[in-house]
Amino acid sequence: MAPPPLDELAALLPAQVAVAYPPRKPSDTQSLLAIEADALGAMRPERRHEFAHGRTCARAALAALGLADTPIPVGTTREPVWPDGIVGSITHCGPHAAAVAAHSRVTAGLGIDLESSEPLETGQVALICQPAERDWLRRHADQPELAKLLFSAKESLYKCLWPSVRQFIDFSAIGIRIDTDTGAFAVETWDPALPGALLRRIAGRYLLRDGWILSAACIR
Repeated sequence: MAPPPLDELAALLPAQVAVAYPPRKPSDTQSLLAIEADALGAMRPERRHEFAHGRTCARAALAALGLADTPIPVGTTREPVWPDGIVGSITHCGPHAAAVAAHSRVTAGLGIDLESSEPLETGQVALICQPAERDWLRRHADQPELAKLLFSAKESLYKCLWPSVRQFIDFSAIGIRIDTDTGAFAVETWDPALPGALLRRIAGRYLLRDGWILSAACIR
């Protein structure tokens, strides 16, 4: 499989967002800062490498904002804790990882996600999609990767929303509209308990290329 198109991630986000995707190295776990290393706990070896690689990417994104050697600890719900005044997002997929960060005056939230374009299982579609989304997938049955795209876009959305809502949201609580002509996606429907005014401000973009899906969302 070709490498993921991480070099095009910056094009999916505002210019003021710092993007970093340094390659994974065996020494990544040794480069963790003390408070980051404390989070390793009983992680299995592969998860340790994923975590360390993600933190390497995140610190590189922060360095691009002038915040070199800044740790990103783990919050109470295992989320990355960014420095005050900063929003960011990390994604992993196998040996690949990337991170983005920006000052909160630029955007109130960022979310990115990298996935292989292998189709989702049928049961997963029912869990993540609203009826209108399932209808859309049926109309595009010749493109099975679109279900994985919906999954990826929602992953980006929820990461983007986290700094504002601080709660987990079921995948089916938000319905999105994907524009396959422009490579954009936007929130279309949502649970009434969620902040509609905020959801309407989310802008998303994606790439489907060489067996990979890359999605990104920010709050305008």
